[in-house]
Amino acid sequence: MRKIRLPIALVLQVFLYGTSPSLAQSMAPIPHVAVQGADLYRFRVGAVNVIALSDGTVPQDLYALLTNTTQAKTDALLEVSFLRNPIEASINVFLIALPDRLVLVDTGSGELFGPGNGGKLLSSLAAAGYRPEQITDILITHVHTDHSGGLVEGQRIVFANATVRVGKPDVDFFLNPANSAESGYDRKYFDEAIKTLKPYVDAGKVAAFSSSTEVVPGISSSSKGNIVDFQSASAPRLKGRLLLRRSSRRWR
Repeated sequence: MRKIRLPIALVLQVFLYGTSPSLAQSMAPIPHVAVQGADLYRFRVGAVNVIALSDGTVPQDLYALLTNTTQAKTDALLEVSFLRNPIEASINVFLIALPDRLVLVDTGSGELFGPGNGGKLLSSLAAAGYRPEQITDILITHVHTDHSGGLVEGQRIVFANATVRVGKPDVDFFLNPANSAESGYDRKYFDEAIKTLKPYVDAGKVAAFSSSTEVVPGISSSSKGNIVDFQSASAPRLKGRLLLRRSSRRWR
């Protein structure tokens, strides 16, 4: 059985522009000293408003996750930071205002981790003053539980007016369950992708890419073999740069 390596970082490098007046009501200017909340963090990159939104947390058993170590060593390192196993890992989403667009980077885990684990994106979005139908674009860094799970609620598409932009290698791989047996990759990821991503495919709301292209104004993608990166293209109205890193995958 052939194993899959997941070694490469997916880079999302966004050159950001000033907020368009057409978004004035939905994306009011945020001062550099902004009111924050437990479930959101507002900041600016140049003239652009960005909000980090919490999707909640999920427990991680480091004894099972970490290799080439011992439980005693793990406990000692955790104790330095006043932590103990299992730890709570944060799941975060970013909302970026580009001219005439509101762009989400990932959607959190939705219902896929079960009650009490993640699934708080919509409440965090509401706390920030936004509704799901205002989102115009969703960039899925990769199709995994905690990145694409929030696309649906039950059988319902959550972001009815958004175009989901995701690498074609992920679409082709995860929407074909036969790839599970062939690759040795856990079948649950394929079932989850069919539940969360396929409704958008069926509705004509997925824009998959596999080569260098501008996915939305100011954000471009590039393909290097079987690795997909997001990167920027410079522009005369450049006012800031935001670099987000997420995991990518190598199928070979």
